[in-house]
Formats: sequence, C-alpha cells, structure tokens
Amino acid sequence: MRVQESLHMVDSQRLAVQLQNELQCEVRFDDGMRAAYAADASNYRQVPIGVVLPRTIDDGARAVATCARFGAPVLSRGGGTSLAGQTCNTAVVLDWSKYCNALVSVDVERRTCVVEPGIVLDVLNRRLAEHEFVAGPDYSIADIAIWPWYGGLALGRNYPGADEFLATREYEHVVRWARAIDTRPAVRRGRIVNKLTGDPAEQLHERHDASDFELRTEDKVPLTPAQEDFAAVKDDAI
Repeated sequence: MRVQESLHMVDSQRLAVQLQNELQCEVRFDDGMRAAYAADASNYRQVPIGVVLPRTIDDGARAVATCARFGAPVLSRGGGTSLAGQTCNTAVVLDWSKYCNALVSVDVERRTCVVEPGIVLDVLNRRLAEHEFVAGPDYSIADIAIWPWYGGLALGRNYPGADEFLATREYEHVVRWARAIDTRPAVRRGRIVNKLTGDPAEQLHERHDASDFELRTEDKVPLTPAQEDFAAVKDDAI
C-alpha cells in the first residue's frame, strides 16, 4: 500500500479526540493551526494531520504511541528553521519548541549534557560561555559530531549565505568554539584529505603516510606532463 493511500485511512477526528483524552497538553487539529505548520523556512508546503505541543517528554511519548495505534505518521519539529522541508509533512507534528526547550544539566567532568528536544541555539550559546568547549579542551566524540555542521555553519562554509541568514555571528561563543576547534591539527588534516578544489596547499588528493600532509599537498607535488600541457594551454588562452 502506498503512503498516500494509507494516510487517507487515518481517522483524524478520532485520533484528535484520543490525543486530547490521553495527553495533558495542547492538541490542535483545526485548519488554522494545520495551515501554520504546513511550511517551514523552505519553499515546501505539506499540510499536517494535526499538531501536538507536548508539555513534557512523557506527553511526547504518549502521543507517539497513540499515533502508532491509529497508523498515523509522526514528525518532530523544533523552531521550523529547516531550509529543505524536513519539518513539514503530512503527519502529526510534535512541536517541542514551546514547552520542552530546556538545557536540563551539564556534566563537565563526564562531558555530557541532558537537553529537551526543543532546545534552541541561543540556550546552547549561553551555556558555552561557561565552559571552554562543548565537551572539554580535547578533541572528542562530541566535537566530531557537532563541529562539521555547527562549526561549518558558524564559519560560513556549509551553505553559501546560510551564516548570514541565520545570523550565526550573533552567537559569539559558538563562533569562538568553532574557530578554536578549526585550528586543531586533526581538524585541518581532516579538511584537506581527498579535497580536490580550492587552495592547492589545502588539497591532499591521496594520503598514504603521515608525512603526506607536509610533503604531498597539491602545491608541492610536481605536475605531470599532461598537467603541464594543460596549464600551458590555459595560460595561452588567458
């Protein structure tokens, strides 16, 4: 059975009543709320089945279980800032941002934190001001997981113009953290391996030995005869 066909079989009215009976939070299946959640920061538009705004994590868990019994898909949503339509779909939308948005705790010694699903970047930014890094001064799993997206976004590398659109420079501690990690030797090595564009000094097409980072970047590798011929033709054309 195709997804669209199965969605037509969802009894949205009964589902709404059941959610209202089982949950201690806002359950909105009216046309106005569904229209408000039909889009995010992208150009996509998908009208949801309904919207649930959990007040607690347990509310969210019960909502998922109830939707499963009715065969209704579920979509978690935070601030709705997705640029590719990830937070709009024909589903029951769980909007965590209104109530479940706290940073519950930070354990610096264990390098862990507990957050609620609706936490926003500004909360993270304020807590980063209290600690040197997200997970301590050493390169860690937490840094590896967060830096490629958060760090690249904050430094304007991931998507052209996205840093300006999201005003990442206003998050001074996130930017400080991203820049500090960006200077680590391991991060620089990871950026240049298999890179084929940009500054030749930042390109290492193949890595076979640790010394390749110092001796085999593209600015230090002799051109092949074919590359020399191409370069000569290019110069003549200019």
